[in-house]
Amino acid sequence: MSLQPPGYSHDDRLSSHSLTPSSSSQSTSSSSAGLTRHQYNSEAAGFAPPALPPRPRNVVPGQRKPVPSADYGVAPVGIPGAGAPRPSAPPLPPRLPPSYSSDNAGTGIAVAPLPPSTYDDANIVDYSRLPPPPPPINEKYGPYPPRKREKWWYPATTKGRRWFWGLILLLIVAIAIVVAICATVIPKKNHSSDDSDSSYDDEDSSYNSNSTSGDPYPTITPESLQGHPLAATKGGVNVGAVGTIAKFGKYSTDHFVMTTNRSIAVTRMDPIVNPNAPASHLHRIHGSSYFTANLTTATEMQKLANCTTTLVQDDKSAYWVAQLFYQFPNGSMQSIRLDRTSLYYFQKAPVGTTIYPFPDNFNLVAGDPMRRAVNYSDPNYTATWWQCYRGGGHDTRTYGFPNSPCEGGLVQAIQFPSCWDGVYAKDADYTSHVAYPTDGTNGYRCPDAFPKKFITLQFETVFATYDYPFNGNGKTTYVLSNGDTSGFGIHADFMNGWKPETLQGVLNECRYMNSTAQVGAADHPANCPHLAKSINYETTYSCRLQTPIIDELVGETSPIEYLPGCNGIWNGNVSKPPCPGDHVEGGYLELTSPKLWLRDEPYVG
Repeated sequence: MSLQPPGYSHDDRLSSHSLTPSSSSQSTSSSSAGLTRHQYNSEAAGFAPPALPPRPRNVVPGQRKPVPSADYGVAPVGIPGAGAPRPSAPPLPPRLPPSYSSDNAGTGIAVAPLPPSTYDDANIVDYSRLPPPPPPINEKYGPYPPRKREKWWYPATTKGRRWFWGLILLLIVAIAIVVAICATVIPKKNHSSDDSDSSYDDEDSSYNSNSTSGDPYPTITPESLQGHPLAATKGGVNVGAVGTIAKFGKYSTDHFVMTTNRSIAVTRMDPIVNPNAPASHLHRIHGSSYFTANLTTATEMQKLANCTTTLVQDDKSAYWVAQLFYQFPNGSMQSIRLDRTSLYYFQKAPVGTTIYPFPDNFNLVAGDPMRRAVNYSDPNYTATWWQCYRGGGHDTRTYGFPNSPCEGGLVQAIQFPSCWDGVYAKDADYTSHVAYPTDGTNGYRCPDAFPKKFITLQFETVFATYDYPFNGNGKTTYVLSNGDTSGFGIHADFMNGWKPETLQGVLNECRYMNSTAQVGAADHPANCPHLAKSINYETTYSCRLQTPIIDELVGETSPIEYLPGCNGIWNGNVSKPPCPGDHVEGGYLELTSPKLWLRDEPYVG
């Protein structure tokens, strides 16, 4: 098969290396109508195929064929770069002469010789070739440090040192024994002289006491007055004569206080005012772990309750107050959590006057949820108040809600009546048979119609109002659970649950308390042995409610639109409004077991 286009011939391709048009193509008439497929005009086509290289000649077997020269002809027209010389490859580097070491001798592996080791480089130091450092030279004693000289009083031998330290230890023990004997004998002598020789003249009485026995908590009775173990000159109490008021120093007091940060429940129960039924509004309850709507006696609580949130476990009493709510600007409300609660027991009475313990099945109420104003001349009004903690000595006391923020919390304080006529209340009448003292709500002297003096119970509940912003003066910020926005409707309830022998022992032997080396606060229960014996912090802070609660949301975990029960928002000095039109509750709500525990307080959700 020929590769020649028509009209060309190759007569001598080895010599000419060119294409020559045939004579037939030259004789073609220019007037021809066109070119046939057997005719080809190279000039008209503008294309010339490349020339083929010459064939090699005289090739010797076993040798490489000669490569034709790059310049073997004229480059055909139209092919760029044809005929240009080819670039040669760069030369290879020279090979290193082979070198053999003793390690690879006989293996035939050539290894390039390594440069000799040198330490001229400043970054490479061969410390093994450096000379050792010279020894330290002391100008006075030469190349060696001076020998330590022994003190003249310290023995040089081992046996002497043992005797030396033995005598030192014996001397220390002897000094300790002497100090202990002096601390035991001298205070007794001084206290005896202070109590027997010191006289106190004041407007009420002159006091001259005798030395007491070894009992650290002597019994104070009208028949035989005894001095307090801490002398008045040492910050103790000046008891005084019968009928007078004792004088207390800075290390003594007439009360004890139990403070915790726990509540047992927040639910709508009130076995005093609403027995066997849901209460009219929500309460925050402290104390006994057994709390039901039909609870009646202290004996029942002592028998059925496993624990109490009060500090002293012998006190299974129940204490409750109206719960405090925060109202958001949109009208929704949320329950304010508890910061802490303090139960004060004041033993206030003239010297020689008997203070009676609370009898079984004895209940107390204080305050009035329907109150809308304050009467400063009536102790029933002034026995309840709000204390706004601001810090820096700027706390304020008001009978209604404060009109400014309380950065340290808001205290709901209630003092209960402490004078009794000896008649048990019937038909839920818990106000006619008790009264406040004539010399103040926390006074000493009772009216003639109410001769029996009880301990004065003061109940303080601190709410964490610092969790919420103050809405401003003139705007509603706080709401009691009965709908009261004025704050005058403070009220509280108490159901006795004390062990009779414990409270009687406190009245007999801890009527005047003082601080001790173990407990610095004079009013701490640990300073009275009758209270200290049942203090159990672990039980107090792990105590949980044993009984069911009302099945309703109380606004603890999220805001609510309406207060629990039939309690509309109660503004101004008007009668309480009726239930909200779209929130009417009636009948007995179901009881349920708690589904949520927050701070060990039971909630529905």
